[in-house]
Amino acid sequence: MGKHKKQERKEKSKVKLKAKKLPKGQNITDTSFKVKKIVIREQLQAPNTDDLLSRRKLNIKELLTHLQHHNMSFRMDGLNGLKEIVTYHKDEVLKLHLPQLVEGVSRLVLDQEKDVRRNALKLLQSLLSSVSVLQIQPLLDVLQSYMACAMTHIKPSIQDDSLLLLDILLESCPLLIAAHANKIFPNFLDMISKLRSESKVGRTLTVDLGKKVTSVRWRIKVLSRLNGLLKAIMADKMKKAGASEEEISKSVPWTKHIPLYNTGFIKLCPLPRILQKTSAVTSADVDEGQAMKTHIRLLMPLLFETWLEIAPRQEDREANILPEESAVLLHCILKIVQLSWECLNYYEAETRIKNLTPWFRSQCEQDLQRYILPGFPYTLADTPSTPLAKKLKLQQKQELELLLQNRSPVGPKCIQQNLAVCYLICCVHDGSDSTMCQLVTKYIKRCVSSWELADDPALPDLEQTLRQLLLKSTQLWWHECAVVLECIVSVHRRSSNNLAQLLFSVLCDVVLEPSLQYHHRCTKFRDWLGSLPNILCDAAVSLKTVQTMARLACQNNQLFLENLHRKATSIISNLNNIRITGSTNPLEGQKLIVNILFWASMQNAVCYQLLKQIVEKGQWAKELSQHVQNNKALGECLFSCT
Repeated sequence: MGKHKKQERKEKSKVKLKAKKLPKGQNITDTSFKVKKIVIREQLQAPNTDDLLSRRKLNIKELLTHLQHHNMSFRMDGLNGLKEIVTYHKDEVLKLHLPQLVEGVSRLVLDQEKDVRRNALKLLQSLLSSVSVLQIQPLLDVLQSYMACAMTHIKPSIQDDSLLLLDILLESCPLLIAAHANKIFPNFLDMISKLRSESKVGRTLTVDLGKKVTSVRWRIKVLSRLNGLLKAIMADKMKKAGASEEEISKSVPWTKHIPLYNTGFIKLCPLPRILQKTSAVTSADVDEGQAMKTHIRLLMPLLFETWLEIAPRQEDREANILPEESAVLLHCILKIVQLSWECLNYYEAETRIKNLTPWFRSQCEQDLQRYILPGFPYTLADTPSTPLAKKLKLQQKQELELLLQNRSPVGPKCIQQNLAVCYLICCVHDGSDSTMCQLVTKYIKRCVSSWELADDPALPDLEQTLRQLLLKSTQLWWHECAVVLECIVSVHRRSSNNLAQLLFSVLCDVVLEPSLQYHHRCTKFRDWLGSLPNILCDAAVSLKTVQTMARLACQNNQLFLENLHRKATSIISNLNNIRITGSTNPLEGQKLIVNILFWASMQNAVCYQLLKQIVEKGQWAKELSQHVQNNKALGECLFSCT
């Protein structure tokens, strides 16, 4: 209690201040303040009715801003809105906003979210497939830059989607991509290999087991796209060489013989290009040749190492039996080697540098013999016939087709792979090893004799291999060529499908090549050549067949003309009734037949008089009769001169 009283005394002894009372009215809060509105000038503007808007009333500029938002939902909304506008106003959008759209959408190829990347690629495909190559050309640097960043990205899924972007570009503008192939090619090497060391140029394969797909499947995806890039380069080389659009579309690896009297010569080989060509080798040619040589030197060892990792062991009994993935990978590897060889050939034809194909032979021949040829011919492995095994097999096949984007079908007999091996051996081997030559020609002969499907996807590969063997192989292959040639003639006579047309085309090119006269020693081939005029007595004949015979007549092929003389009367009688297939104008083929008969009438007066009598009787159409009279006037002029 004592302490409490002392505390009270201290409080009372303190000096107390007198509190002042506020005047009346100043102790009240004044609520009579005013609020001024915040005005944004853009909001005062009336919405432009000319802007293209999405369903959410957003224009293209706003949607492109959404593509850069940190939130995934905003980026997806931006893509969906752009997709709506492009779908309903495609022409106007592509005309006014194409550069902004391509740059904004291409950036999302590097997005961390898979759904955003895939939707961006779909929109980009829709944009590029709707414009011309001239419109894509100014935007190619942007597209290529983002693709290069994606191909070298640290995240495997982004690298995977970069291949889809390459598919889009190869489909939309393959020749433009081919022109920039030197910038893209190193990225392919980085996706499957790494440098051995900083001081050495060589590379070694990389294996990353952390990926969702196996190393085999990953290499199939990369090499199949590299195959597409090489096809684009090949098409670019063929276009520069003056090839026709039909040849480029089919990716034909050989140059067809074009005589000077062909009316399409000016179209296929423009005169200004001939005048501009000089005999001097420019520095650009040398640089391009060195770049191709460097790329091939780096690539070829990687390809054969890739095959060596999955190839069956040579001491195994079933060394030639491959699982489906191995067969697909072998197909990709062989096609890349084949396209590299063809690109070098076209480059040498374009320039005067002739040292690349011999170098390629020296680099590639031993590797083919050591790694590929021991298991030749290859077959596809069979799977158990249980229901569960069939289900798993179907599932694996569907996954593989999805993986390859339906690029490389593999048959049970691996015909495409085996024909590719034959083609490459014919290219790089000089024929000095008779055992190897017989092994190749034996398979080709068996393949032609036992061909089953008329529309087999391997038909172009068969034609390509036959042309390389019969038209371009060295003299040491001649004996084997004669064996294959007899087989072709026999099969052609008993076939009536696409295979027969293919074989007929090959035989005609053999006949028309002046340097292949040694083939005429083959008895069956001579019999076939003598039977060609009989075709003109049939009810129908293809325009290509008639054109081939016209070229034979122009070349003054004696064996053909002798048999033509014997059949001239029957051919003239059948001229009114014969049907020319593959021609929009029936008279075009009949005029060619008249030209063929004119060459026969030059040495056979009876044939010439028969032509003259039929024209005088007026049995043919007026246009065809006039054509015959023109030939008759030319013939009389020639006879008078002689």
